[in-house]
Amino acid sequence: MFFGILIIVIGILLLIGTLGINIDFNVIWPTFLILLGIAMMIENKKIDVIPGCIVFIGIWYLLSSLGVIPKNIADLWWPILLILIGVIIVGKNINKK
Repeated sequence: MFFGILIIVIGILLLIGTLGINIDFNVIWPTFLILLGIAMMIENKKIDVIPGCIVFIGIWYLLSSLGVIPKNIADLWWPILLILIGVIIVGKNINKK
C-alpha cells in the first residue's frame, strides 16, 4: 500500500511540473513526510517511534517553511528530536518492567 501511494504522489508531482503549475516545494515535501508517517501508523495500527518521528519532522519543517516557527528556533529540532526519541525508548523500557 505504501509503495503504491508513493508512486501516485510522485506521478502527481511530475504531472503538476509538466503542466507548468508552480508549486512550493518547501510546503510539499514536509506534507509528504507527515502523510508518510500517518500512513505507516495506519498500516501498523499503532503509534511507533519511527512513524512518530517522521510526522514530527514533517510538522516541524512545514511550520518552519510557513514562518510559524522562526528560523533560529528551527536549528534546535535535532536536539529536541533526540530528546523525544530517548524519552520514548525509556518509557517503553519502563512499561516492560
